[in-house]
Amino acid sequence: MDSCDRFEESSIPIFESYIKSLVKQKKWDMESVLALVKLYQFYPEKANENVLALTLALCLLHVEEQAFSLALYMVPEKMQSLGSISKLIALSECLESAQYAEFWTKLPEVKAVTSQIDYFAEPVQQFISGVLERTYGSAPKNFVSASLNLKNKPLIEWIKSHKWVEEGNLVRFTAKNQPAGKVTDGTVNLDYLAQMLTALR
Repeated sequence: MDSCDRFEESSIPIFESYIKSLVKQKKWDMESVLALVKLYQFYPEKANENVLALTLALCLLHVEEQAFSLALYMVPEKMQSLGSISKLIALSECLESAQYAEFWTKLPEVKAVTSQIDYFAEPVQQFISGVLERTYGSAPKNFVSASLNLKNKPLIEWIKSHKWVEEGNLVRFTAKNQPAGKVTDGTVNLDYLAQMLTALR
C-alpha cells in the first residue's frame, strides 16, 4: 500500500482483512499490526473492538518484540476499558511480571478471542520456556508445569524436546539451550518505541 494512503480511513477494512489473514496463515507483520491500531487511534469511531482484540491477542505472541506495549500505547484509554481489551491487558501484565500460572488461569476469560488463533498457546509457552532457561538453572517440576500449563505426558514431551533434564522433582535447564534473544523485563524500550512510532507517521 502506498505510504500516502495507508492512514486514510478507507485503508481500515484493508488492514482488518490483512490482520485476519495473518492469523489464518500463522504469519506476523508487526508494521501492519501497528498501522491498524494507529488507524483506530486516528478514527476511533471506526474502531472494531473484535478486530482490535484479535490484533492485541496476536501481539501477545510477540512479547519479546514489545508488540503489545507498542500497540497499547496507541489504543485510546476509553477502549482500554472495554471487556475483552481490558482482559488482554491483564494477560499482558501477567506475562511481563512473570505471573505465568495466573496468565493461564485468566486465559479462558478471552477464549472468544484467542480461540480464533488456534496456535495461541505454543508461542506463549516458548516465550515462557526461554525466560525459565535464562533465569533458572533448575526449578521444581510443579512450578514448570504451572508456568507452561502442561501436565503429565505433554509436559514430559516438552521437557524432552527442549533438552531439559528431570532430576527427581526438579527440572534442570541446559545452558546450551538458552536462547540469545532479547530479555524483556516488562519495561518499554523508549528508543525502540520512538523508532516504531516514527515509522508509522
